[in-house]
Amino acid sequence: MKNKKLFAILTLVCFMFTLMPVAAFAAVDADESYVYTEDANAKEEVGEDVTIQFDFNNDATTTVYVWFLKDDSKVASKSVTGPVEADNYGIFKIEAKEGKDYDFQFASAGKYVVKAALSPVDFTDKTKAEAFADAEDVLRNLTDHKTIEITSSSSSRDYAVKVEGAELVDGDVQLLDTGLEDDKTTEDKDESKKPNTDYYTDGAVFKVTGQDADNVFGGKITLAFVDAKGAAVKGEKVEFSTNSSNIELNKESATTSQLGKVDFKVAASAEGTYKVYATIGSFEVTINVVVGATGAAYINIDREPSAPVDIDTVDLKDFVRFSFTDINGNAVKIEDIENTEKAFDADTNHVSIISKPADSDLEDSDVKLIQRGNNANQATISVAGGLDAEGTYEFKVVLNNGNYKVVTVEVKEFKTPVAINLTYAAPSVELGGNLYVDKLEYVDANGVVKSAKGKVDLAATGYAVENFDTTEGTIKAKSDEKYIGSEITVTAVDERYNLVANATVTVADDAKEIKFATNTADVDVNNKINAYLADAQGNRVAPGTNVDKNNEGETVKGFSISFVVLDKPEGAKVSANLAESTDFLSSGSFKMSLTSNKVGNVTVQAIAKVTKTVSGNQSASEKEVVKYYTGTQIFAVGTEGTGDVVVMSIGSNEIIVNDAKATIDAAPIIENNRTFVPFRALAEAFGATVAYDEATQAVTAELNGTTVVMTIGSATYTVNGVEKTADVAPFINGSRTMVPVRFAAEAFG
Repeated sequence: MKNKKLFAILTLVCFMFTLMPVAAFAAVDADESYVYTEDANAKEEVGEDVTIQFDFNNDATTTVYVWFLKDDSKVASKSVTGPVEADNYGIFKIEAKEGKDYDFQFASAGKYVVKAALSPVDFTDKTKAEAFADAEDVLRNLTDHKTIEITSSSSSRDYAVKVEGAELVDGDVQLLDTGLEDDKTTEDKDESKKPNTDYYTDGAVFKVTGQDADNVFGGKITLAFVDAKGAAVKGEKVEFSTNSSNIELNKESATTSQLGKVDFKVAASAEGTYKVYATIGSFEVTINVVVGATGAAYINIDREPSAPVDIDTVDLKDFVRFSFTDINGNAVKIEDIENTEKAFDADTNHVSIISKPADSDLEDSDVKLIQRGNNANQATISVAGGLDAEGTYEFKVVLNNGNYKVVTVEVKEFKTPVAINLTYAAPSVELGGNLYVDKLEYVDANGVVKSAKGKVDLAATGYAVENFDTTEGTIKAKSDEKYIGSEITVTAVDERYNLVANATVTVADDAKEIKFATNTADVDVNNKINAYLADAQGNRVAPGTNVDKNNEGETVKGFSISFVVLDKPEGAKVSANLAESTDFLSSGSFKMSLTSNKVGNVTVQAIAKVTKTVSGNQSASEKEVVKYYTGTQIFAVGTEGTGDVVVMSIGSNEIIVNDAKATIDAAPIIENNRTFVPFRALAEAFGATVAYDEATQAVTAELNGTTVVMTIGSATYTVNGVEKTADVAPFINGSRTMVPVRFAAEAFG
């Protein structure tokens, strides 16, 4: 009996061990298991719960490793919290059961994909990206239940931004939702919840200064974003772009930190003001980056005396003029040179006398570089006590970098004058405007010159004269339109020496527009283009002066010149800035700096704003008069040596060749999204000869040794006998051969 009992017990034990693995230890198969979001295409706000579930091939509790990939990232996001704490790699180890809810929260906006595996991710001898890519036993996803879109708690249009260290140019203060009640006393209010007036709404414009045009990435520009409730906008993508190829950013995008911050750096190659746009969702902020010249790197001699000057000359402002440019050719203001050590060392005289007459006692300490009057971009040499001996002087101006210029000044004792030089800064004076003398000097028999200001009698004749300064020679013209085109003659008389000089200026209409001296520019070059104010007849006109000595009529209070790029090649970065306006008020001229990183047509509008005050009994608001002058020019940007410029417009029979207008008998048209132009009109505008063979319908054009032959209706053509194929064929429109404008240009190179 005992043996039988023992056998029965052993049999039972064996039976039990046979059944247990089937019920409790069946393996979970990753290929038959799923991880998924409870909601299809789940979408929640930052901080809200997103529910994840699992589907295993049994009902047992299973260890799973869960992570989330954000915005196509290859590694797990660390901005997610869940039912357990994630490890240093952003992975959650969960004892999961099928059908149970597991909630996760996301701290930053973005698009996430849920991933899970039955085995831990192996980071041994691998990068994090490689480790996640090589993860084993990964659970399957359900197509519509694997992504989670996390949005900010407020719309991006309600964001506000602070640009650290920047000055607000334009924008509204964003008063954040603080929850404060107006009837509470100051003591009762939570100081931490006061409205933050450092943040500004969509469209705000800031200005950042201190950047030099040295091609070096400068200090960081930091932006901080908050939502409508003042909470930091975390994990949002901010995209950066610029309006000019003259500046470069060290990044195209960045993701806001836990504090809602991003930053970038700027490197600039040319002086000017450039725009950087930072965009986050529908919110955009503009940052005007003001780039200054790096400091004088080169010296330019703008004027050197061609005739001897009088020995009594104290300073050489009428005879010696310097200007300075930085390494990129940007003009450097004299005050910037004087106030920094980028060009000159402090307490060091960089003007020296390298040769002088034997009888001269002048020392280096007697000469110095000074700004030339009100001209911010020019300097001259001042000589303490004046030049003291006849002969030749050589003055050397040296920069810190070793660059220097030497000017030669011949000095003689002035004898009896035999002539008077009288010239004005501009050939015309605007109605109601002022015009200044450029030269008023005596000349003796040896060609020696000296100032004649205050020493000769000056008179102006002409019905258009309203006021005339008999000492300085300043003309003020009447404002009546009937005087347009009339002349004013200024006469300088020295009765003692019986000398007379005349200068004639034309009374111009009100300045109508700004004109440019050229319509071409080179690609990837900081082009300096001359421009000027002109009346309807094209006369150059000066807008006025800063000084009205008689306190009569209009006095210029200030001016500004700005530019708008109206059109440019697709994808091009184009910038237009004021390069120099040294004598804009007195002569009506200035220089524009234009750059484009792509070949093609660039259309620029220049805008000059002149503010004047008017004396009299008017109210304060009536005393200020603002005048605007504009001008638009299409610049053909190409490689060095761009030739003729031809402008044709869709549907217009007008053609402009190098600013000269003419009429053609067929207008450009658009067919199948291509621009077609009358071939003969375009080719002949560039100087080509064109012939048409009606029998063969062949068109032959020759230009600068290049012969192009095309046939109506055929996409095949030849260039100097070499057969080529176009993507479209020429056709007849009316009686004119129409060709794609790009084909016409490229066929002739």
